[in-house]
Amino acid sequence: MIIVLKGKLKTLDTFAEALAKDSDAIIVDVTNPEEKILPVFDLIDDKTTVIAFNNIGAGFTLWKQRNVRLYNIVVDHPAYYLNNIESDYYDNYHVLCIDRKHRDFLKKTYPTYERAFNFLPHGGIDIGGMHAKKDIDILYVGGFRPDEDINFALLPFGDTEEFFDFIISYYDTESYVEAYDAVNAYCQKYSYDYSKEQKAIMTNYVLQSVEYYFTAKRRKELISYLAECGLKIHICGTPLWKEIAGKYRDSIIYEGFKTPIECLEFISRAKVLVNDLPYFSEGAHERVFNGMLNGAVVLTNESRYLEERFNDRENILFWDGRSYALAAEKIVDILKNDEHRIGVINNAYSLVRQDTWQDRLRMILSERFE
Repeated sequence: MIIVLKGKLKTLDTFAEALAKDSDAIIVDVTNPEEKILPVFDLIDDKTTVIAFNNIGAGFTLWKQRNVRLYNIVVDHPAYYLNNIESDYYDNYHVLCIDRKHRDFLKKTYPTYERAFNFLPHGGIDIGGMHAKKDIDILYVGGFRPDEDINFALLPFGDTEEFFDFIISYYDTESYVEAYDAVNAYCQKYSYDYSKEQKAIMTNYVLQSVEYYFTAKRRKELISYLAECGLKIHICGTPLWKEIAGKYRDSIIYEGFKTPIECLEFISRAKVLVNDLPYFSEGAHERVFNGMLNGAVVLTNESRYLEERFNDRENILFWDGRSYALAAEKIVDILKNDEHRIGVINNAYSLVRQDTWQDRLRMILSERFE
């Protein structure tokens, strides 16, 4: 028996429903689990597979009592969820990280549980958009943190100012950045011998301050630069985009905040989908696969995992996350050459046909992990 948990977040619910689609899995809403669990309560045992996203429902006592095979797919950095991971762990518990660096972080933080941590890339959803009418030149889907949510809080130990000065410089100059690597580089430079628990805390501070800051900065500057180049961009995302859209009324069309399924419909209409990875240096975002599965050319910043799988200008457009001019140049080139654009789309689709969430379920059941 396969049980897929959902509830509380629309995006994660969409992932769960896509994962379970056309399978024998039972979808259980954790806000009302009795409706689905009680009829099969006596059948749940160590041969049962339970799949959760971001710990939602992963901590139910029942799973540990029956020793079910539980796979917790963490689609953000696991440093956000260390308390959950530690308290939920038992012999049949597994965390599936969407970035290889995230997996390595957990292995170093919890070496006793090392075998429980594996890499599973995001999956995509194909809504049949390959041959949809492409009436949107450029689409951006997503948002950024408001300034008030970016908190450079005092560390509970060490020199806070020295720490953030170093980390900001690291993010500003390094490529393939990962928060835990930045913390280790800081400790190495100053010869600090912090414990693995302290390094995990510091990693969390980096995520909620420096990463929020640089991600918001990069996204706003990229979209503004594209607009200043005269390119027309449609945005589905947080209302925070309204201010920027107001500055570039002739170039930016703010479509409003959309549900995950509505976003997929917009993606199917786009010629180019602009994706910004939130520092997944060895992973991917589901929008990369959503774009490729639905007929959009994906422009995204770099990731070693993506670079192993795709080739620039052949099936994807890479940019370094810093040169906005390079991003604009690649978008302009692909938009003015329909033959090349269609070739890129077809090449990409041929490579990701087995990168749906349904394929990820098959990977989980057969334990095909890195």
